[in-house]
Amino acid sequence: MLRMSSRWLRPVLGSFALALTLSTPLFAQGSYSLTPPTVGSGSVADADPPVLRPTTTPCKVQLFKNLESSTSTQLFNYQPPKDCPGPWSKVVFVGDFGVTGTNQFDRTAQIQLGNVMIYYGTTQEPSPTAQPTWHVESDVTDYSAIFKSATRGSFELANYIEGPYCCYQYASAYLEFYPVDSSNPAPTTADEVLPLPAEAGAQLLSVTGQHLSRTFDLPTNVEKAYLDVWTQGQSNDEFWWSCIPNNTLALLGAEYNCGNTAFRQAEVEIDGQLAGLAPIIPYVFTGGVDPDLWRPIPGVQTLNFKPYRIDLTPYAGVLSNGQPHTIIVGVYNADNYFLADASLLIFKDAGSTKVTGAVTSNTLTPTPYPTLAEDLSKYAKTGSGSIIVTDNQSYAIGGYVNTSHGRVDTLVQSGLSFRNAQYYTSLSEIVEQLTVATRETTTVTGGNTYKSGDDITFPFLYSFTESVNSQGSGEETLSIQQKLAETVTNSTNGNVTYTSTTTDQLAPVDRLDFNASGNLTAEPVDTDTETYNYTDSLGHCWSRSVSANDALVSAVSDGTGCPGGVNIW
Repeated sequence: MLRMSSRWLRPVLGSFALALTLSTPLFAQGSYSLTPPTVGSGSVADADPPVLRPTTTPCKVQLFKNLESSTSTQLFNYQPPKDCPGPWSKVVFVGDFGVTGTNQFDRTAQIQLGNVMIYYGTTQEPSPTAQPTWHVESDVTDYSAIFKSATRGSFELANYIEGPYCCYQYASAYLEFYPVDSSNPAPTTADEVLPLPAEAGAQLLSVTGQHLSRTFDLPTNVEKAYLDVWTQGQSNDEFWWSCIPNNTLALLGAEYNCGNTAFRQAEVEIDGQLAGLAPIIPYVFTGGVDPDLWRPIPGVQTLNFKPYRIDLTPYAGVLSNGQPHTIIVGVYNADNYFLADASLLIFKDAGSTKVTGAVTSNTLTPTPYPTLAEDLSKYAKTGSGSIIVTDNQSYAIGGYVNTSHGRVDTLVQSGLSFRNAQYYTSLSEIVEQLTVATRETTTVTGGNTYKSGDDITFPFLYSFTESVNSQGSGEETLSIQQKLAETVTNSTNGNVTYTSTTTDQLAPVDRLDFNASGNLTAEPVDTDTETYNYTDSLGHCWSRSVSANDALVSAVSDGTGCPGGVNIW
């Protein structure tokens, strides 16, 4: 699939069912903290900020505590907080994880309430010398509707005890509910949050034609609608960014077993009509490619995936017509396989029980047309060549609804640009990828024009190089550069009302020396730095840089670029 030293090869995960049982506590639970990672520590370290909290005192609801991973689903019961009945100014999901030993693979974890995904991520793979623990948290306020009533929850953390892989993961999770006050009002949130599909857990999509699917009987007063989409490549598609055209599989060798090129995207349909696209983020899990790259700093969003939100509001009038509607999600070019999940967020017109409307325009074509450029004519003789695949799509979907407060027109303009270039020589492989996703929604109502824009870029670079001298000894170097950059801009009648910018980037490197027999002659040299920067027009600022050498935190810098050199959070 991709060039790597044999010491990095590992079995690929198969099934994702699981169970968890109560056990003795592995770690103490704590609240969020602004405390930076400790220099010299080998525990999980990242530069991400915690969720911004309101100033009110939250109520805490424990979902489960110190559950032990296994191979089936663990169920739990959820009750809303009695002392914080809602509405809430914010709801925060908090999870704490750990591993009991030093020899186990990374695994996938999912938590659902009422079959709606509230946490999705992977675990940190332990090392021969470290049993890592880690903390994740997310703002789940938009899903407030599912927290208002008692319901059943489920937790899946796939884990297999086999051969030398003897260790269990543990997890605890809870929700924080922040009451409203004059300084912390309740935001507008969805009236209904509906899982797609209806059953719990991310579903397996093996090929392009396989889909998540659910037929909904929706309320007849839908004013706005969004779909949150998660996609995670596994098996052949774990390294989908290194996949090659099917006709080159035999030419490049048995290790390249992933076809359909490196182009992937998620696609959403409503009643058979393509209604939106979502990019596939090039996640690399903590056991992926080379585990030493991710100790102790994991990749972008690796431990805590974020969904991509697609605005389906132009379809609100259609969804309100009293007829069943089928929504499906697929992954174009899936090659065995992706895990995917989605949640439909419905906002209703509180002033009426029936709205009318229609889709007025849709320029989204049903099939992408990626461009492929191959230069492998000399590969058999020289071992060098290249494969470049590109795709560019831009589209606009418009619609309107007649509501109790007048007509609301919505135009969603989106773009998805993709380029993946793979370069090969007999001693190297390089993958350069760039994905750019743009979204802008224009809403016209009551004589006012509101715009919300969101631009995201995902640059990604993988590099494997090997040098061998005349005696047969040499050096291998493997590196990855990963980045997420996002800009959000909102405006009313042409006047900007809110902006924010986020960048999260890291660049791990692993270098090793070997002799003529292929044995290591020195300990590998591993380095990494992650830098996270955030600013917004409300005055918040976060800047943290974390560096590591040989799996230990070597330096931490906070506040660079923020006023007074201090994080304002």
